Amino acid sequence: MFLKRLFLSGLLLGLGQAIAQAAPVGGKTHILNKSNFESTTKEGTWLVKHFSPYCPHCRTFQPKWENAVSLRAQQLGEQGVYFGELDCSENMNTCRDNG
Repeated sequence: MFLKRLFLSGLLLGLGQAIAQAAPVGGKTHILNKSNFESTTKEGTWLVKHFSPYCPHCRTFQPKWENAVSLRAQQLGEQGVYFGELDCSENMNTCRDNG
């Protein structure tokens, strides 16, 4: 029973992380995927976070990424530098080809 609860808790935590990752961070991060990666990143300079919602290191990095985006997105955006996020668990080939 304990393992069943632990698995369910882990599953819900992972799902919550995946949903949180899908939303733009303060409207400053572009959510990239296989269908929009090339067209979106063809102009300007891009800082792209390649991540997986299942990766502990990625989840640890998320608050630092959000802080960097919130502090610099507007200032750097005026200079042609943009932030993007690419979920490698859903866009494996795009991550492999561009990361």
